[in-house]
Amino acid sequence: PPGGAGPSAGTSRPPPASDGAEITGTITVAKDLTGRIQDGSVLFVIAHKAAGPPFAVKRIVSPRFPFAYRLGPEDVMMAGSTFDGEVRVSARVSRTGTAGPAQPGDLEGEHAAPVRVGGRAVDIVISQVR
Repeated sequence: PPGGAGPSAGTSRPPPASDGAEITGTITVAKDLTGRIQDGSVLFVIAHKAAGPPFAVKRIVSPRFPFAYRLGPEDVMMAGSTFDGEVRVSARVSRTGTAGPAQPGDLEGEHAAPVRVGGRAVDIVISQVR
């Protein structure tokens, strides 16, 4: 059929997660820190399990705030790990754009409480300077 979107519609992107295995929310920057966001800054949205290294990370170059984010199974760091359970979600604006521990001058914020995967409106305010 003309304009049909059959099984071979030519898209190489995976379908969106339909089982609710994602975390979504909006990241904003505290008014007193907005002047510190520079072009070329990199935003990291990071999920941590109770203890240990980051579990899932999304890297966004030159974000515009407020920024709506989505963390899902494709953002998991360790192959074979399932995107589930309870996590703490934080955000960091990096001036250098490098992953790893926060550097002096980076801006950070964290959601107030742990959330379960599937959480919506997991909003974060970036309000601290490292």
